[in-house]
Amino acid sequence: MVNCLLYADGDLNLDSSAYIIFTILGIIVLILLTIFLIFRVRKDYYIAKYLGYDKGLMPLERFKVVADKIAKLKTKSLKYGIFQVDIRKYDELKNNIGEEQLKAIVSEMSSIIQKLVPYGIRITNVGKSFYVIMIINEEYTLENLCRLLINNLSKQYELGESLIIEVNVNTAAGNIPEAGNTFDELAKSLEQTMVLSKRQGENYYVLYNVKYSNEKTMEYQYYQEIREAIEKKEFILHYQPIIETNKFEVVGAESLIRWAHKTRGILLPKEFLSIMEQTGDINWVGLWCVEQMVAQKTAWNNECDKLFTVACNLSEKQLLNPQLYPEFKRIIRKQKFDPTSLAFEISDIGMYNISNVVKANIDGLAELGCKIFIDDFGNKFSSPTGLLDLPVNGIKVGRQFWKKIDTSNIVKNTINILVEYASEKGIMLVAVGVEDREEMNNLRAIGINYMQGYLFSKQKDPSDFISDVIYTPWAGNLKRRSNKPTENKDE
Repeated sequence: MVNCLLYADGDLNLDSSAYIIFTILGIIVLILLTIFLIFRVRKDYYIAKYLGYDKGLMPLERFKVVADKIAKLKTKSLKYGIFQVDIRKYDELKNNIGEEQLKAIVSEMSSIIQKLVPYGIRITNVGKSFYVIMIINEEYTLENLCRLLINNLSKQYELGESLIIEVNVNTAAGNIPEAGNTFDELAKSLEQTMVLSKRQGENYYVLYNVKYSNEKTMEYQYYQEIREAIEKKEFILHYQPIIETNKFEVVGAESLIRWAHKTRGILLPKEFLSIMEQTGDINWVGLWCVEQMVAQKTAWNNECDKLFTVACNLSEKQLLNPQLYPEFKRIIRKQKFDPTSLAFEISDIGMYNISNVVKANIDGLAELGCKIFIDDFGNKFSSPTGLLDLPVNGIKVGRQFWKKIDTSNIVKNTINILVEYASEKGIMLVAVGVEDREEMNNLRAIGINYMQGYLFSKQKDPSDFISDVIYTPWAGNLKRRSNKPTENKDE
């Protein structure tokens, strides 16, 4: 009997131990579940704190912290995208309108970005670049958000009553954390992607792909192809005429660089010049263009006795090169060429009074006898006061600007000032991008008689320029073109 009781007591002790063990395990599970829920709540807290209620521009260091934390979140309920938005020609704008005015534009752009989506957005600004983190979903995809950014930020910004600034942007975007696990990794991925975006031209976007970082891919090899193209001299110049429309005579020819790519055919400047700007190869391009223009104009002089200038554009990078004027002078004198037949077009006019190097280059070319033209007036810079100190021989007014003369009093007044200024100073005022006869007649009515565009001629291979342009019977040519306006591609 005693043995049986002992056995029974033993069973009771075993059941009690098991109960205690299961109770402890249950408590541990509850604790782990609680920790998990707290962790999820903290993730939602970060979302609310950093992407919801705290609007406005963040300091870069704080933005980095937010990006790093978001990259480490493993939630599947929400996805995030990071965007880089670059202001095109940022340094040019800064030089032309001043730092304070540019800050006002950056502030306005920041406000526009904040209003694009109803929630989940953080922004920081570093010079020309905005970095933006946004929650993405089926409606606000990476692609849709890129379009929103470009469509809303690329526009004209009004600074006061008489100053209108045209701003264009490029965008690169990637998913977090696919594009990087830290802000530094994300920024590097976006930088690589941004180069590809700018290669397409203004107001383009590109989405990050891991292949952009792979040296075996086409995108990476593109950089190497440019260096090979320089060595093999795969670049060519085409020319588009400038016409005096009273007598319909050619008074100038703008050179337009092209890349005769071995597999992709003829490439436009927007597909390679931005990369050359970054690598410094743009300085080589400038020297090469001058050598080609001098040689080509010499050959044309042997074919005809018509007087006209040949011109090329000078970028900011070129103007900041202290060797630009000495090198150009060396080429011109070596070829015993008349410098008055050369024209150089610049759009960074604000740099003339800011940079001693730029001033020395422009003044040197002008003193040598070369003509100086202001390029794309109105599209990039629309204040006539910036012209006063420059040794200017001509002003080229962009199509996007002069087309608004009937809808904008500011544009109308500005062009009237330009017409009066050009007449007083005896300089050439050229309307760029003229596509049909009605536009030509309207421009002539307001006092602009020099024009360039597809109404007169598209870009020509140098071998065809004399026969197809110089000796073309313009009156009959215009009759054939007057009812067939075409897309203008003056690049």
